[in-house]
Amino acid sequence: MTSYTILFEGGGVADWGAPVRKDDQRSAFAYFTKGSVRLTVNNERKFYLKMSIAGLDDITPDGAVPMGFGHCEMQDIDGDTMLADIDWYMEGEQDKGRLKIKSGTGKWQGAEGTVTLDLFGIPGDLEAPFPPKGPATFIGFTEGLGSLNAPNL
Repeated sequence: MTSYTILFEGGGVADWGAPVRKDDQRSAFAYFTKGSVRLTVNNERKFYLKMSIAGLDDITPDGAVPMGFGHCEMQDIDGDTMLADIDWYMEGEQDKGRLKIKSGTGKWQGAEGTVTLDLFGIPGDLEAPFPPKGPATFIGFTEGLGSLNAPNL
């Protein structure tokens, strides 16, 4: 299988559902994100994909999101798709993610890989209380390096 180094850069808008309390320290909320990604392969070939993520995150009373997960579908201009899972976590003060590419169609068929992501974000409404008590919008950008095995690329 052919192995590549990839740079993953993407942004999107997440619609957060109303949080549900788990205990005194955390609540959980479902989210759905629509965005786009640029994958740079071996520092030369670029692929642009639309992206959808559905997931569930924890949030603390001070607004930190210490953990969560999502299922990601990306599709390029040719209609080929790539499927991945994302585990979100905190490392110090930095929101991070581990994207695990697990399958695909067309040029992404048989693709597998992992990318470590940094997540940067801002609430969609800076005037609204944070953390939100109800549905909210969050705008984010992710970037990171990783590896991709893709036999059809």
